[in-house]
Amino acid sequence: MAIDRSKAVKKAFEDIGPKNPLRRLGETDKHILWSLLTIYAFERELKGEGNRFVNMLEKTAKTAPDAAALAKRIQSQVFTGELAERLKPFIGGFQDLPFRLAAFSGRLGNVMNSLGKPGHKDRMFRNRVLVEASEFVKSRGRTQR
Repeated sequence: MAIDRSKAVKKAFEDIGPKNPLRRLGETDKHILWSLLTIYAFERELKGEGNRFVNMLEKTAKTAPDAAALAKRIQSQVFTGELAERLKPFIGGFQDLPFRLAAFSGRLGNVMNSLGKPGHKDRMFRNRVLVEASEFVKSRGRTQR
């Protein structure tokens, strides 16, 4: 059964108070906002798929601090530790490995943290469309003044 979007939008906006800033939205903007909120409601019903993706992100994000810790351990145990001189003939050419791992850790950490802080990615992705709807309404309020 198809939704009559015009009726749904009209019903969604009919009980808005007289001072509510949403009342100032044009007809097209009301349809856009209604669509964003409908997508948000639909995504809330699809909890399973989103969680699998977020779990992959969280797991990958944990690699950054692991790489940083490994870089420190390699530096201290292999390159500057008690066996460093004895290992030198066997590990020549790898002296930059700890520095490269540290750089990799920093870059991966920056990328993964830009998608949300550790443990917060689920909430960030869950609310993405809601934030989009909110920003849309704010931007329309600024342009109509």
